[in-house]
Amino acid sequence: MTRLVLVGLLDSGLPEHPMGVVAAEAGFAGTPLAPDRLDHGSQLARIIWQHAPMAALLSAQVFGSTWRTAPDLVAAGLAWLHKEGAVVINLSLGLAQDRPVLAGAVAEAVAAGPLLLAAAPARGPLPYPAAYPGVVTVTGDARCGLGELADLGGQPADLGAAALDAAGAVRGASFAVAQVTGMVAAEMAQHGSGAAAALVRLRTGARWRGPERRRS
Repeated sequence: MTRLVLVGLLDSGLPEHPMGVVAAEAGFAGTPLAPDRLDHGSQLARIIWQHAPMAALLSAQVFGSTWRTAPDLVAAGLAWLHKEGAVVINLSLGLAQDRPVLAGAVAEAVAAGPLLLAAAPARGPLPYPAAYPGVVTVTGDARCGLGELADLGGQPADLGAAALDAAGAVRGASFAVAQVTGMVAAEMAQHGSGAAAALVRLRTGARWRGPERRRS
C-alpha cells in the first residue's frame, strides 16, 4: 500500500499547471508568489514526481525572476517547510558563506526531524546549507542511471545520483538532489516508513560505493 508523502521543495517555485499533488505554496523571494520563472523548481518537481507520484509537494519559493536570494529568505522558507510538516526537504541550492540566520534555521529543521538533502559540488568546499551538521549531501555521479544511488561515504558528498533533468539531459548536482529526494519519497510510500529508515534501505542497496574515479 502506498501513501502520500509530504516533500518540501525550497527553490524557484512550481509551474502554473503542476503534474502532481501540491499541498501548499508560499513565497519568500521578496515578490508575490508566482509560477516558476526560472524553470528550475519546476524541473526538480517533475523529477520528484517521476520517482514518487504519491509525493505531495510543499513549495517555498526563494528565487523570483533571478538567481539572487538571501540567507534570511532561505531560512524563512526552510522554517515554513518543516513547520508545514515536510518529512523530506530538497535543498538544491548553495550559498557561498555561512550566515547565523541560516545556520539556526537548519539546526532547528534538523532537530524537528525532516531529512534535509542538499546539493554539493563534485570539487571544492561545501556550500551552505550542505556544509551544516545533519544535512545529507548529494552530488552528481556519472556512474548512476535513473533510480540508482552511489554511497560515496562523504567524499565528495554523502550520496551520488544521476544529474539528469526531467527530460533526461545531463545537468548538475541540484538535479541529483531531486533524484534522491524522489527515491526517498517512493521508498517511504512503499514501506510506510520514516525518511531516515528509507534512506538506510536505499544506501544498503546502493549500486555503487566509494567516490567516482574521474579520468584526467
